[in-house]
Amino acid sequence: MKRTLGIVFFFCMFSAALFADFVINPTIGYSNLLEVSSDDGEGIHNEYVMPTKFSANNFVMGLDLGYVGKSGFTFMFNNDLALFKKVNLKGSYFSSGKNLGDAEITVKTKGVFWDGSLLFGYTFKPVDSLFISLTSGLNVGFGLADIKEVKATILNKEFEYKNVKDLSFLPFSFGVPINISTSYYFTKNIGLGLTLMDVIGVQDFSIGKAERNTEIPSYLDFSPMRGFFNNFTIKIGPTFKF
Repeated sequence: MKRTLGIVFFFCMFSAALFADFVINPTIGYSNLLEVSSDDGEGIHNEYVMPTKFSANNFVMGLDLGYVGKSGFTFMFNNDLALFKKVNLKGSYFSSGKNLGDAEITVKTKGVFWDGSLLFGYTFKPVDSLFISLTSGLNVGFGLADIKEVKATILNKEFEYKNVKDLSFLPFSFGVPINISTSYYFTKNIGLGLTLMDVIGVQDFSIGKAERNTEIPSYLDFSPMRGFFNNFTIKIGPTFKF
């Protein structure tokens, strides 16, 4: 059985080598994440900050793998790891079921967010050394970021909490990516690539805590935040094809 599977695997790889280029792209870059909450705060009767907008700018490391067929058909598996340092939230402060005004919160964090995309599409080759790919598919992401500091402005009053413990962001997302990438090969196998990707979907950005953190007031338990998000990523790096 193992021998049969080995023969099948070798045949698939040999066929791919004949009819497609295997591509590996390690990258670094930048991402901008924006989420708008779908919750309007209805039914809230205690003190509570209801975030309506979430944003973060992150450094990203990536590794993209896939095949570019001789016909132009393209399949890619993109992996990106974003380093969460700071997130910004805007929302409303509720008390006794009433919206009393605006709230802005800046959170310093330490954590990561991974998102992966299965992409299908087409690659244009104006010349042999230039690949231009347009792909789309499905994107899934999840992460964990420990909250270290919280600065809040609520009803024009400022609050600051440092050395926060046992409080974390737990994001999970599902969306549809649009990916445009271009690669120029200086040699037969080595080149430079640039990728632009935009993901639109739904995200749950909840708060997890090991226990009640007495340093943070209960009205800053803005968990969960669910809504629609847009994540734009630009990244660059060497590209290798075989």
